[in-house]
Amino acid sequence: MTTSVGRGQAQAPACTALPRLLVFDLDDCCWTPEMHELSGMPSVEVEGPLDPHDNGSTLGVVGMKVPSGRRGGWGNYGTDEEEVVELFDGARQVFRELAYVSSIVCVSMRALL
Repeated sequence: MTTSVGRGQAQAPACTALPRLLVFDLDDCCWTPEMHELSGMPSVEVEGPLDPHDNGSTLGVVGMKVPSGRRGGWGNYGTDEEEVVELFDGARQVFRELAYVSSIVCVSMRALL
């Protein structure tokens, strides 16, 4: 849709209703379980291979553990005594690639300065 400005001219409508904040609910998209299912706030880092298909890859944070451990565990890193919020393999790969690409961009930007 365009707005008429004058004879033979057209102008795109102004986008004045853009949101100032976008919130994405990533529960059960990037990790499991959903946050509302936990008995407390996850605050203990869980270390594991950053490449989910190579157990010999660099280790890093692949999940967070709830310190209370009131309910049974989920995923590969939880036990029956622990609640672990674990990144899905696909999400772990995407985040790893994003971190790699952003590190290249940062190094390239520093070289330009």
